[in-house]
Amino acid sequence: MKKLLAVLILILISNSYSISQSGWTRVTDSIPHLYIMSMQFTSANNGFACGSYYTSNPGAFLRTTNGGNNWIVTQFSEYSADDLSFVNDNTGYISAWQGPGKSYVLKTTNGGINWSKLDSNNASFFKIKFFDSNNGMIVSKYSVSHRTTDGGNTWLTRYGTALWSEPNSLDRKSVV
Repeated sequence: MKKLLAVLILILISNSYSISQSGWTRVTDSIPHLYIMSMQFTSANNGFACGSYYTSNPGAFLRTTNGGNNWIVTQFSEYSADDLSFVNDNTGYISAWQGPGKSYVLKTTNGGINWSKLDSNNASFFKIKFFDSNNGMIVSKYSVSHRTTDGGNTWLTRYGTALWSEPNSLDRKSVV
């Protein structure tokens, strides 16, 4: 009985130690019904996130300048925001969806305060990755990839590529 009690105490101590890792702070979600689909920090203080609602609002973009303690929210009335890629604190891109076959790339050059819709292909975008302000790629459903070398103004489409699920594992040489 003493051995069993000692083993149980040891398990409880080890589990509580592994769960409470130092350096992490829980941030309470204050935006109801928003699923965060992507998040990226470009520095210790500047971070960005995007997501989609499961209610009537399509999507939102969030930014922080204080390490995630507070977030500024930009609501998208027309787009569901599925993935993002920032190359610095100001320039970033979002893969946005408006309906079947209606995907767009949104671009900001001021940290997400304003967004412009770039000309994009009639596809269902899945992931987006930019390596610098000019070179980036998007992967779509059905093994289709799109690449740009001019900041998203024009796109080259490749069919049947094996890059369907994760462009983040690519390096710049794979795209350019």
